[in-house]
Amino acid sequence: MAAQGTTPATPREFFRVSLPRFRGGTAQDWLQWLPNFERLAKLQRWNSRDKSLYLGIILEHEASHTYTEAFSSVTDIDNDEQFDLSMQMMGLAFVQGNYCERLEGDIHMMVKKRAGSVASLHFRMMKMVRMLKNLPEGALGIDEPTQVRYFNRAMPGECKRAYEISENDLLTMT
Repeated sequence: MAAQGTTPATPREFFRVSLPRFRGGTAQDWLQWLPNFERLAKLQRWNSRDKSLYLGIILEHEASHTYTEAFSSVTDIDNDEQFDLSMQMMGLAFVQGNYCERLEGDIHMMVKKRAGSVASLHFRMMKMVRMLKNLPEGALGIDEPTQVRYFNRAMPGECKRAYEISENDLLTMT
């Protein structure tokens, strides 16, 4: 029982944010893992020192060796510019130089799978747009009208007609 004038302790509300360890892999693996790390760092309000510390903990195997090489020349870990440069060097170890062209080609040639839904097409499109934006070198941001144009081109005729019948204009991808 709580003392007079006080309230009983209420259970704290919290949530757990988890991030899988990164062991190395393909360019796609890196480009999908990196935004999750950046989102976690933003939620936790990590500075460059914290990010570097947690990167050292989270990375394993091939990625750990790449981290050691990329961050070996850092003299001031609190310097955001040095941290960003080291992260770019890490990214270049996993992402080939011509990967931007490949992603652009994949977006340009994307079509809705016969068994897939329009929502799955949208998900694939947005995943590729995010990967293009996170490239360590030659990053591209595709503006909203261009995304809509690519999305419309990828949809088969019956889906386009369904949109027209519903009188919903597809003007945004978000």
